[in-house]
Amino acid sequence: MSIEKALYDYLSTKAGVVAQVSTRVYPDIAPESAVYPFITVTITNETHDHHMQGGSGLANPTIQLDVWAETLPTRIAAAEAVRLSLDGFRGAMGTDSLSIRSCFLVNKSNFQEQDAEGRGNPVYRSSMDFSIWHVEIVPTL
Repeated sequence: MSIEKALYDYLSTKAGVVAQVSTRVYPDIAPESAVYPFITVTITNETHDHHMQGGSGLANPTIQLDVWAETLPTRIAAAEAVRLSLDGFRGAMGTDSLSIRSCFLVNKSNFQEQDAEGRGNPVYRSSMDFSIWHVEIVPTL
């Protein structure tokens, strides 16, 4: 299972997140038809741990989760629901139980941007970077 799928499965079942964004969690870019609020998930960096014998079976991607909303209070509530669901998480994640060794919030930035439709309404975004250590399949030669 990929970390993106595991995150989607996990966030789509967390009551606090679902209460804020339903199951509107998208890889990289939300579709044009997406309804606010929603979350986008992007891998911004990915490292794989090694030892002298080769791959250790651990990966450490940095995942950027962006919470998008039309109002500031909604953005604040949805971003906090994501933080509370992920920061410090360890265990099985997703329907295929991807083994997460550690997950922690590295950075959070907040933005106010113009909407893509040009209506002049602001869009509020919280961009959170999470470092997630997880088990991966070790390559065989």
